[in-house]
Amino acid sequence: MNTPLIASERVTAAIHLEKPDRTPVAALVGYSVARWAGVTIADYMFKPEVRVPLMRKAYDDLGGWDFHMEPPSVFENRVAAFNFMPVKVKRPGMELPADSSPQFEERELMLASDYDLVLDKGWARLVREDLVPRAFSAEEIAAAPADAPVMDVEGDKAFYRERGAFIFEGAYSQIPFESFSLARSFPAFVTDLYRQPEKVMAAMDAMIPELIASLQAMRKTADAPVSFGANRCSSGFLSAKQFEKFALPYWQRLLEPFAPSASSVYLHLDQSWNRFLPYFLEFPKGHYILHFDSMTDMVKAKEVLGERFCLMGDVSPALLSLGTPEQVRAYCTKLIDTAGKGGGLILSPGCCAPAHATLENVKAMVDVARTYPIN
Repeated sequence: MNTPLIASERVTAAIHLEKPDRTPVAALVGYSVARWAGVTIADYMFKPEVRVPLMRKAYDDLGGWDFHMEPPSVFENRVAAFNFMPVKVKRPGMELPADSSPQFEERELMLASDYDLVLDKGWARLVREDLVPRAFSAEEIAAAPADAPVMDVEGDKAFYRERGAFIFEGAYSQIPFESFSLARSFPAFVTDLYRQPEKVMAAMDAMIPELIASLQAMRKTADAPVSFGANRCSSGFLSAKQFEKFALPYWQRLLEPFAPSASSVYLHLDQSWNRFLPYFLEFPKGHYILHFDSMTDMVKAKEVLGERFCLMGDVSPALLSLGTPEQVRAYCTKLIDTAGKGGGLILSPGCCAPAHATLENVKAMVDVARTYPIN
């Protein structure tokens, strides 16, 4: 009998498209942990003394998971995160009721004339000097450092590392298309693509060296992972011609310095990418994790990309919230048989587990990964 792998080895095998002893799993439990414990999402987000032990309890209650990713800080300190996610976020217990999930407030913070400012002084300065003051009051900006909870991040990671988990610590960025569409608002940005496409593309060109330098500064080691989130440039929003012109070449240029050297490149891909799946084959070669939500056909993704990319997903929010454990198990076994055939799959929720996911359903997903064999 083969010796079982530890969790980090199992994930690494999947990323390298090898067949591990079993399918690795990422529970990505998020705000559902607060629901299970009967605490508000506000307390879970902003009180490390609440969040840390609840997350560890969830780990134990579920029997552990293989792939561990820290909750995003973008919702905790909105001002500090504006470089990466230039949109105002309403937070539970502050702008929203204490038990609400965070919500994006999409509005035109960036003006149609601001592409010239990107060319003149760069994206980071535009964000710092123009977008942040438009989004937040002086009082909010002054209070921003105290918004984010202070926690022993390294000490918390040690808990999962000691249990053998693969801890993803990626330097994070977005392609210019995603940043501009958030800062301008999607309707206004799409209008720009028709009215002043050359100006938009010139600003995108100017952003690339700045974004590469930012990613390089964030990486702790020369082979550290890099991470990109994308949804607005997906096939659910754009035509192929628009994607080829305004998204694909910039994404390729951002990945070029990192994909061959990074331990992995994680792409968080919400929305439907079905029509655009072949474009990923044009990306620089490297070890990729493509994390799809339930709007992309995982079987098709396996057929098109399975020889080159590790896939991650894609148990839907609806199934984890409204389904039964039996339905979750049936879906997960089918997913392992198809998208996970021969390896190259990390079983997880699509995007992340929703706040109303039940413990029984998430445990059913984790148990299938632990017990169901890979064909």
